[in-house]
Order: sequence, then C-alpha cells, then structure tokens
Amino acid sequence: MVRLRWLVWLGGFSVAAAGCDRAVPVAEAKAVDAAPRDVVVAPVERGPVNRPVRASGLVRPKQAHNLSFKVGGSIRSVEVEEGAHVKKGQVLARLDPTEYSASAEQARRSSEKAERDLVRARTLQHEGAIPKSNLDDAETAAAMARSTVSIAGFNERHTVLLAPAAGIVESRLAEPGEVVSPGRPIVAFLGTDRGWVVDVALTDKDAVALRSGQAAVVTLDALPGVPIAATIGDVARVGNVATGTFNAEIVLPHELPIEPKSGLVAKVSIDRLVHPAAVVPIEALVDGEADRAAVFTVDAGKASRKTVRVEFLTEKTAALSTDLAGLDNVVVRGCHDLVDGAPVAVASAGGGR
Repeated sequence: MVRLRWLVWLGGFSVAAAGCDRAVPVAEAKAVDAAPRDVVVAPVERGPVNRPVRASGLVRPKQAHNLSFKVGGSIRSVEVEEGAHVKKGQVLARLDPTEYSASAEQARRSSEKAERDLVRARTLQHEGAIPKSNLDDAETAAAMARSTVSIAGFNERHTVLLAPAAGIVESRLAEPGEVVSPGRPIVAFLGTDRGWVVDVALTDKDAVALRSGQAAVVTLDALPGVPIAATIGDVARVGNVATGTFNAEIVLPHELPIEPKSGLVAKVSIDRLVHPAAVVPIEALVDGEADRAAVFTVDAGKASRKTVRVEFLTEKTAALSTDLAGLDNVVVRGCHDLVDGAPVAVASAGGGR
C-alpha cells in the first residue's frame, strides 16, 4: 500500500499527500533492473481548478441597535420583555411626558397669542396707525412661535420609544423609575426585516477575487452537516489595519433550518476558480519537501524525473506552478523506489481529476 510520505503546509492547511513513496536518485541506486517495471500513468491536466475560499465567522442580524430616547427624563414604563417579538411601530417604552406636554401646551398658547397679535398688527398697519416695522416684528414673532410649537411637539412625541422595524428585544437596558439622559440605551434591539449575515475576515488575495452576489455555502457549528446556500453581500473596500484582512458579509436566506441567534459560529466556503500551470493526481508526487516535490514521466520507455513546485493541493489533485510543457502523462503507480532513467512499461492509464 502506498504510504503517506509527504507533508506540506499550503494556504494555512496541513495536508498529507499520498504519493509514490520515495523515489531513489541515481546516486543511491546500485543498478537499474534490466526488466522494465510496470507503471500506471495519468494525464497532466490544464485549465481552471476550484480552490474554495474558506473562512469562519459569527452570525448576527443585519440590523442591530441599542434604542434610546431623543430626550431625557424619568422612565414611566418599559412595555416589552426580553426575547419579545415586536412589530414595526410597536411601543417599547415611555417617559413621563408631564414636562414635555406642559412645554408643548405653553408653546401652543404662545403661538395663538402671536397669531392674534399679527392679525391686529396687520389691521393697524393697513389703517396707518403703526409703521411697517411693527408689522414686520409681529410676523417674526408669529413665525418663531410656530417653530417653538414644532420643537415642543417633536420632543413630546419622542417621550415614546417605538420599534423601528419588526424584530426581537434582545435585552432591557433600563427600568421604570430610572432617570435617563438623551441617548442612554433603553432596549437592545435585533431587527429581522433585513435578515441575518455572517461576518468573516478575508485575506487581500481572496478579497479582490470575490464579488458581491457570488454564491457561498454556510455550515453552522450548531447544525453540522446541513449546508445553507448563501451569497456574498459586501466586501469591505478598506482593510483592517490591525489584522491586514478585509471584512465581508455573507447574507443568509430568510428561511433557515433553525431559529438564528446572534453569535452562532459559522463556517463559509466560496468557490473560486484559479489557473495553475498544470494539475496532476496527488499520487504522482514523490519526495515532497515544503512546496517542492518531483514527478515521473515516461520518455522513450524510461522513467524521467521532473522537479516541480506545488501551488496548492485539493482532495485528489496537486496544482503546480511548474509548467510541464510537452508532457501529457505522469506516473501514479509503480514509482516506489523508481530510479531516474529506469526502463518502464506503461500497464494502463490512470484516472484524471
């Protein structure tokens, strides 16, 4: 049986390659058997190879906010519990509106007076009893009063905290009776209308090779063996200075096999076609060290050893950066202790990719 002899580190993965064991250099061979050795060859292939981009990340909702009041005050009520599913526009919490309602009422009364003063000023100015400047002042005062009514009404309306979209209340961050300042988080909210995504970090080479809308496959650690069809939503145009990676969003479908939860661990695989110089069966590799190895070809009935550089490995093949120009086949069986220049006989053709 072919032994595992080659260990390489490529693309962040440690891969054991099943090859033709150890090829014997000419210097180590005492003699070359006169009888040809039977070998099996397989074709050297060229063209694109799928080299999937693989990454891990965490699931999160596309829309997540800590919701707060625009104004400060004393919390009258928090009307939802943690884990509650809410609709868009549903009331989440209320402030005591007394102060803001009083300010709004005061602004409305002041505006009414300013409007009366404006009517009176127009009449008097028309009769010539007051100068035009007095009418201008009355018009300005009425306009300012209307603006005050708008501001007071706006603040009064914002004593009620509403859900910005359909979603889930992740947690209550404040309770009734607390006095809160403007912008103090009251409810942690996860929006569900815009779906869920997986955040992953990509290398620069992967980031420039992928595009929005490209298909991806996601597997959740909580649901192993169940692939989920997804798509690339967005790839960052600015890299992370600390890590040198680029963030990407993988968009999950709205229908999922389990109820999504923020923080679930996910593994992502994205097909990517690359164009190596040559592709050979992994069994053809001998004497692997780092990213270097050798293969044997058959030339005029004799074994010919070729040194190659391995770009990456797949499950069954080795993608080479060495161009095996003019070579159609490599030895995949019978190269145990094969010597460069040894007589060989091709027994049958092996399988390709």
